[in-house]
Amino acid sequence: MWLGPPMVDVRTRRSWLLAPDCRPLDTNLACQSRHPDVLLVQATAWRSWMSVPTSRSATSAVSRSLVLSVLVLVGCGGPASSTAPSEAASTPRAASPTAAASPTRTAPSATPTTTATPSSAPPPVAATWRPAGRMVGPHSYHTATLLSDGRVLIVGGLVNDRLDGRASALAELYDPDRGTWSATGKMRQARWGHTATLLADGRVLVAGGYDEGRRPLDTAELFDPDAERWTPTGRLTMGRGGHTATLLPDGVVLVVGGGGEITSGEGGPRSDSAERYDPTDGRWTPTASMREARTGHTATLLADGTVLVAGGDADFRAAERYDPASGSWTATGSMSEGRFGHTATVLPDATVLVAGGCACSEPGASKSAELYRPDSGTWIPADSMTRGRIFHSAVLLADDTVLVVGQGGRGERVSADRYDPDRDHWDTTAKPAHTRIGATAAMLSNGMVLLAGDYDGDRTAELYDPGSG
Repeated sequence: MWLGPPMVDVRTRRSWLLAPDCRPLDTNLACQSRHPDVLLVQATAWRSWMSVPTSRSATSAVSRSLVLSVLVLVGCGGPASSTAPSEAASTPRAASPTAAASPTRTAPSATPTTTATPSSAPPPVAATWRPAGRMVGPHSYHTATLLSDGRVLIVGGLVNDRLDGRASALAELYDPDRGTWSATGKMRQARWGHTATLLADGRVLVAGGYDEGRRPLDTAELFDPDAERWTPTGRLTMGRGGHTATLLPDGVVLVVGGGGEITSGEGGPRSDSAERYDPTDGRWTPTASMREARTGHTATLLADGTVLVAGGDADFRAAERYDPASGSWTATGSMSEGRFGHTATVLPDATVLVAGGCACSEPGASKSAELYRPDSGTWIPADSMTRGRIFHSAVLLADDTVLVVGQGGRGERVSADRYDPDRDHWDTTAKPAHTRIGATAAMLSNGMVLLAGDYDGDRTAELYDPGSG
């Protein structure tokens, strides 16, 4: 038979279907006598035709007045018919909007509804460190570059030789699949405090740095991972150490600042100059100079293709942006405090997290952090790390948190923190097993982090597993 428009329970707002000539106040026998061919189980409520109250007191009053009745209409002539009888069709009732949306109706099922029990989530797995073999030689203040094939290239660095630093020309490769280290020849020039940049064609550009006499170098070399061979390339326009190198979207490398000894933090030469390296012809070309001379700063490629340069030991708070299209520099907002030897990490929302470092005119490393908003060119405070850090490493993990690991002072055990951008909060995480000075942290293709290097000659390396939860 055809069922009438739905009734609405004001407490639950559930709709119930009635026979067209049955009302909520009809008795069970009255409705059954008119429709002996229908089997229905219906819950209706007095005053269910009323509009739903808008106030809490009205709702409570109506809820107390609701009386549910169950109409069980048992058809004597067999199962319920799915077609409307002629008498029902001759006197149709005005359909409500709900009924108009569903012209074909069936009787509500009397089968009780069961709620599925959600499966329990696996327990969280804690972050851990584990050994990652032993390097071929010692390295500190070196570079670690993730190659296109998933291996990591470790280059140069400073070695503690009877309490006097000695520059290294050694290069080696770490294979995460095998967990092994292997030498891959030596650079033509021993260096530390240099830069290493993965080019678009898979080669690695190593530029500048300091020699054993702590003099800045103007030499550069290319490493070919396929042939595992080093070749010289064009010289920089000046000697640089403690500079930065950034791969631009067009494949050109921007090198900025540098000069005097990176660990001094004050005094010594430093430069405001910048230049660009073109891998197609191996040449360096000067570009516009920065507004401030810098060394020990950071240079970060932003989503719009510009480069944010922040900090350094000239004007510690100052920041500026380089536009590759125009080849010009523009001042942007200054940081809340001076920084030298800090880190800068681009977060998934395009903001930049700057952490640690020091102004060097003040004792100790800073544990503060702040966020740069590229759209407005402003800085906002962020939660502070659990301890001060300088010349540490920062890595963006697969879960969008940031791992910071590295030194706060000579002889102190390396500790690690993780920053959660969603909560703006730092948490301590598992600590490496070894004390390390001048180590690097490199993100691997498998989501783990390789920690390697130590000024005092520790050749061991470790892997950080971020875990889950």
